[in-house]
Amino acid sequence: MAVIHKYPIQPSEQIQHIAVPYRSKIVSCGVQDGQMVVWVMKLDSESHIENTTSLRYMVVGTGWDIDDTEYHPKFRGTLQIDGYVWHVIEMQDIPF
Repeated sequence: MAVIHKYPIQPSEQIQHIAVPYRSKIVSCGVQDGQMVVWVMKLDSESHIENTTSLRYMVVGTGWDIDDTEYHPKFRGTLQIDGYVWHVIEMQDIPF
């Protein structure tokens, strides 16, 4: 069974984490009530603690560097708030 939950996010040059059940993914991002958020689809809503993982993401401004040496960046969306433009990048494992 799948369920979608909302998480607040903040701009940062650092990779941030959200603890979620395994196989979860960012499905959308936006601004709600003046707060940047991502919506995450959790594919296993009955997960146990041993079946969790961490979604890694960055919220970067236009022109910011994105370190792609350790992870494979996957664009998830662009947000505009208070005159600024932010990009949500999910940092996935590098496929081999």
